[in-house]
Amino acid sequence: QHPDDYYGTPDAEERRPDPDEFEEEFHEPELLEEDWLELARQLPDCPPSQEAIYLLGRRDIDIRYDWTPHVGRYADPGIVQGDYWRHFIEQHRLYMDVEDLPLDVRDTLNPEQRVVYDTFIGHFQSGSEEQILLHVDGGGGTGKSYMIKVLSSHLQRLA
Repeated sequence: QHPDDYYGTPDAEERRPDPDEFEEEFHEPELLEEDWLELARQLPDCPPSQEAIYLLGRRDIDIRYDWTPHVGRYADPGIVQGDYWRHFIEQHRLYMDVEDLPLDVRDTLNPEQRVVYDTFIGHFQSGSEEQILLHVDGGGGTGKSYMIKVLSSHLQRLA
């Protein structure tokens, strides 16, 4: 027998824990509509393209928006004249860790490497804005990294 602890004796019902007592409650986070969701609803099944850029300013959401607080806010002459990005890129050249290789190094590429090289250089020089994707594979030591090194150097020079 133990001395009285003054807590009394629990009933059988009190000894059983509530089944939900130790369950974690899950609260769904509140989702806020983002602008891109609104655009996605307006343009369903529309893959991203250069054409979508031309819709900016012409969509209902753009037309209904009150733009007056923004008028005159960005008065940079480059923005007004339309050559802002060209000047910005010239002034803030990205430093790419690309070795500067002479153009005649392209003659050291084997015929398969040269096809890839010419494809990318030709695409860049054509001024096409279309994305180009090419899969280059091969075993170790076949010159993939070397070709990419030459191509990166020459594209950096052209850019």
